[in-house]
Amino acid sequence: MNIQQLRYFVTVANHLNFTTASKELYVSQASVSKQISIFEEYLGVKLFHRTKRSVELTESGGVLLKEALEIINKIDEAIDKTRKAHECFENKTLRIGFLGPPEKRFLPQLLNEFRNHYPEILLETKQYYLSPLLNAFEKDEIDIAFSSLQSLKTNSITYHRLYGDSYVVICSKDHPLTKKDGPLHLSELRDSRFIVLNKEIDFPAYENTLLTCKSAGFTPININEVANFEHIMTLVEANHGISIIPKLVYLYYDNFGVEFLPIMNDPIQYDLVVAWKKENNNPVIPKFHLELSSIFERMNLKNPH
Repeated sequence: MNIQQLRYFVTVANHLNFTTASKELYVSQASVSKQISIFEEYLGVKLFHRTKRSVELTESGGVLLKEALEIINKIDEAIDKTRKAHECFENKTLRIGFLGPPEKRFLPQLLNEFRNHYPEILLETKQYYLSPLLNAFEKDEIDIAFSSLQSLKTNSITYHRLYGDSYVVICSKDHPLTKKDGPLHLSELRDSRFIVLNKEIDFPAYENTLLTCKSAGFTPININEVANFEHIMTLVEANHGISIIPKLVYLYYDNFGVEFLPIMNDPIQYDLVVAWKKENNNPVIPKFHLELSSIFERMNLKNPH
């Protein structure tokens, strides 16, 4: 028995027609019939009831079909993984997706040192907003994703937490909220105009804002969706509203004339992680993670292990 005979059998079983099966397999009908006969002789059972007008699976054939499909799928999966691994070894490329503000503390140094240590490896980097990043990660367009843990589907990935971040409220420097002493209670934002990233750009952040406000006893009714953080900062500086963002994002855009206010008992979690899919066999991933761990240790950041 060989994989070719299994493929012939499955194709005939799917179509219940030798002529159609032979066309799909790009071989003659006689070749298909011969291979099925050899296969049946090897197994010692009839797989098909054949007449001049019809082809039907026997009960034994039905049992084999279920098992054969699993075997072929597993073989195809193994071949695909082997080819992808070979491409990684040949090309020595690692595709990295990142958000920007959260990685500013370490990513430039990491990329520089990795290039110095492994000049033969190509690092392809691309900055995303969160929703496009998650989409690219899901479609295997990137190997490594720096993302928020709360947004990832963690059942099929390996990830390591890098560090957490608090959320803050940002407002213009002459906003009445800046006169308040101490952390801000979210209920004080009940009548505010909220400026948020567009749902298509960062749906998790949009949803977090709504859920957080709901936990404080209100639902924002005045929301302005924009396409990027620069637009948020510009509108906030112009006193067109307030926004709730990770503190690292505020620090990233600290050239804007806005103030940040800490949130009392901050209910929003933001954990930056480095993640890759468990089935990704790219041999560069372990090297990259070791380099990342070394950077975190030397920079006195929280180690990702």
